[in-house]
Amino acid sequence: MTRHATRTLGLGLTLSALLMMAQGAGAAGAVTVGGTSRSGDILNVTGTATFTDQPFVVVGTDETADTLVPGQDQIGQDLTATSISSLANGGLALRWTVTTLPPANAPGIVYGWTFCVEMTCYEVDASLMNPGSGGETLGNVWRCADGACYQGDQTLIDSTIRPTVDTAAKTITMSLTASLLGLAPGVKIIPVTLSTMGPAFSGNGDLGLANYFYNTGDGVLAIEDFTLAGKQVSVAVATAGLDPASLTYTSSVSPAGNGAYDASVDVSGKSGEHAVYVRACLGAGNCAYATQAVTL
Repeated sequence: MTRHATRTLGLGLTLSALLMMAQGAGAAGAVTVGGTSRSGDILNVTGTATFTDQPFVVVGTDETADTLVPGQDQIGQDLTATSISSLANGGLALRWTVTTLPPANAPGIVYGWTFCVEMTCYEVDASLMNPGSGGETLGNVWRCADGACYQGDQTLIDSTIRPTVDTAAKTITMSLTASLLGLAPGVKIIPVTLSTMGPAFSGNGDLGLANYFYNTGDGVLAIEDFTLAGKQVSVAVATAGLDPASLTYTSSVSPAGNGAYDASVDVSGKSGEHAVYVRACLGAGNCAYATQAVTL
């Protein structure tokens, strides 16, 4: 891949930068059928649902051993994938995957990502500082003045979020709240490419000093848009004993904040012994199911 020049972020410093982005997934927790009642051709179904984070979805990949400066893959700068997940709390998680995490003698390594939500754009940075000497993880979230996301026009809106590192999977993850980014179910997370590095990138630096450089790093050029998943509960009525994942669900509602749902389904033409099937999802394929016998 083709890559950037140098990028420096911080007090009075200039920018000539790059960026990247990812996608994610998770699993619905559980759903129950609390009760049913019929009024004419309509069956009303109530209950509760709980949700867990959507599993991560890969939205971008990159080659291995292609850092701007040869050998930087050995200190954690070789990006191989970016992923995103819709969180059960309404937030968003961003994930960078590398070939190797920074070793004990590595300098601070920064991982960045730029994207827009509706009309507002952001840069999210995570760093591993002095990983071999009792160092720390740091994170910054910047709001961009416009779609160009130029560093000199960014405003720091959060520096308290700490990335998590999975040494086995070789991933770095930042989890962001809905209120921080103005998120709502159905909004699109759209990557912003500021240079030949792409929307996601890696490099050297110190987030604590707001000073980091990407002249040695790597980037992911192509990242897909990602739609934030919303919690949905759907109901169907059919013969008992069927695989609930195989059914067609025609009634769908958003549960309340406490997970309670109240859904209705048309049962015209049905009579006798049936079953109510309920599906609770946070994203496609990320669903839990419940069933209960009903006499129509």
